[in-house]
Amino acid sequence: MVSKSKKICSYIFTGILFISFILVLAACIFLPLFNIIALLITNLILLLITLPKFFRKRPSLFAASLVCLIILTVSAMFWSIFHAPFVIKTKWQYPAALTYVYGSVNNSNFLPKQLPESAENIYCEFLPTMLQGSGHMCVEFTADDSYIQSLKEELESDSMHITKYSELDKLNASLPAEDSDYGGFKEISLWEGSFTKEHPDSTVYIIYTNYNWNHPRSKAVFIDGNYVFFSDQ
Repeated sequence: MVSKSKKICSYIFTGILFISFILVLAACIFLPLFNIIALLITNLILLLITLPKFFRKRPSLFAASLVCLIILTVSAMFWSIFHAPFVIKTKWQYPAALTYVYGSVNNSNFLPKQLPESAENIYCEFLPTMLQGSGHMCVEFTADDSYIQSLKEELESDSMHITKYSELDKLNASLPAEDSDYGGFKEISLWEGSFTKEHPDSTVYIIYTNYNWNHPRSKAVFIDGNYVFFSDQ
């Protein structure tokens, strides 16, 4: 009787293990988060360990399956509490990435909800805030002329400052220091990624800045020809 119960439990838990592997694999394809990848590897190892025993009709899988379920539960709890960094390079992954970072209502109110149909050369990166370090999410791509023109018109009315990237230091030097709570001076600090190496002549549309050089918060769009870089810090 005990042996039969163990066998039933082993079948059930091995089935759950296989289903969880498929679900985690699907999640990893949509959004390759570090914690999902770690869970996928752990799940795969346990699956490889248990499946041979399953097919040889050895029912002693309860302990291994239980460990897998504990790891799955703890990982799911960790995933729901903490954000993990990621990099994506495809248009169809972008909506899932935006929802993961900002929630279903897109609390950023800045990054585009959808990338334009003409978007190519896509790169999206997210790094969560850690201790005193400022996190960021950025997305860059190239688009057609009509999208660029409409974006410029929208940004011109929404921007606090508009300047050439090469003149950003000059803009910072012109900011008034009075009434500043940030060490006696104001500074616009933006997350620039690595775009400056190839696009030093970009026009910068600064949508928001807290003028804090120590704990910067900013939203800006860099445009150079058909190249667009959204930066949310």
